[in-house]
Amino acid sequence: MENEHLRSIGKLSDSGILVNGGPIEGDGELLILAVTSREEAVSWLEKDPAFFLYNAEILSFQLRYGEICEPSIPYEMKPYSLVRYYPTNQIASYKSNSDFHMQSTHDAHLKMLISSGQVLAEGIFGGNDGGLIIYKKDALNNTVQKDPAIAEGYLKTDQYTIWLNKGSFCTL
Repeated sequence: MENEHLRSIGKLSDSGILVNGGPIEGDGELLILAVTSREEAVSWLEKDPAFFLYNAEILSFQLRYGEICEPSIPYEMKPYSLVRYYPTNQIASYKSNSDFHMQSTHDAHLKMLISSGQVLAEGIFGGNDGGLIIYKKDALNNTVQKDPAIAEGYLKTDQYTIWLNKGSFCTL
């Protein structure tokens, strides 16, 4: 199965569909695909036998900070910290002023992290599916929990180590 999966990944890369990606320690992988729709992503991924074995999420993604580069060869995998953030049920109780305030304090916290050089890439998923932040491997410490939206319970997070090719982020 693993060999078939790696062949599928190779086909995605050779076709120019796979922009970047890598394994997430203990929890699957992240693939960044250059497609125009969810249906197109599914049509490529369903050719991979591993796709049907796992609870795959296929989400649209808007990169707000950073630039994800095409992998260089030879590959040299490097660990990064990935934080996936999700809205909680508390978001439903937002009032318009607190919604604006919480969003602006969350964004201000992100800008502070970006200016400190800790963040390599940040973006949001479509709908109400949250987003992700990729940090330098040892930059996390307690910075995630200091985000006002997380501290006040509006967002929750999952944190992972992801292995990506060195040089995956061409902004730095």
